[in-house]
Amino acid sequence: MSVSARLPLAALFALGFVLAGCSQPQQQAAPPPPAVTVAKAKSQTITDYDEYVGRFVAINEVNVHARVSGYLAQIHFTDGQLV
Repeated sequence: MSVSARLPLAALFALGFVLAGCSQPQQQAAPPPPAVTVAKAKSQTITDYDEYVGRFVAINEVNVHARVSGYLAQIHFTDGQLV
């Protein structure tokens, strides 16, 4: 096929694409809104905490042993104090 024979064929395809692009888009009907249930909001007091029964178990253990034998004469600290 020569170049002069392809030119009308190419022009025909180009015209077809142009005409196809110029058509009005079809208007689609909007889908109906979905059915939902609603409730009015009401104000009420809520509890931000709760109490549960539980048990704690230590991950690590320390055994304290005296290096000498005898009795304590005085205690120079209180429970919970940093020593």
